[in-house]
Amino acid sequence: MLEVKTKTLLSIAGVFWLIAGINVAVVGVRAYYVAAEGAAPLVIALLVIGTIAVFALFFFRIFKPYSAKHARRVDEMNEDRVSALRFMDRKGYIMIAFMIALGAGLRLSGFVPDWFIAFFYVGLGVALALTGALFLVDWRRRC
Repeated sequence: MLEVKTKTLLSIAGVFWLIAGINVAVVGVRAYYVAAEGAAPLVIALLVIGTIAVFALFFFRIFKPYSAKHARRVDEMNEDRVSALRFMDRKGYIMIAFMIALGAGLRLSGFVPDWFIAFFYVGLGVALALTGALFLVDWRRRC
């Protein structure tokens, strides 16, 4: 198993969350193009408001506290080197698996319209990416 310096876990988490966030946001931006095509300005404004609401909910209520919790968890590790997979705990891996499965299921089912994918995925993706940036800032501060 690949072992890394304990503080390196924050950089691994940062890159992981940043890439995930960018990928989710790109899916949302593509859906925005479809949803906004020929839409009234009010509809576009509502999509933007929804995006901001999703971002605020996920970033401030879920992901920002999550990143602080895991930064503390890494700080409390006593080992010099640990498995690179320890950048998240078991609960984190379960959360990611659930989010991926739910997201893919929603998109592939066809039951969710493009306008929902647009605002939800952009808001969620930006929140994920910003969480990745927080992990990288925490890593940089500790180096």
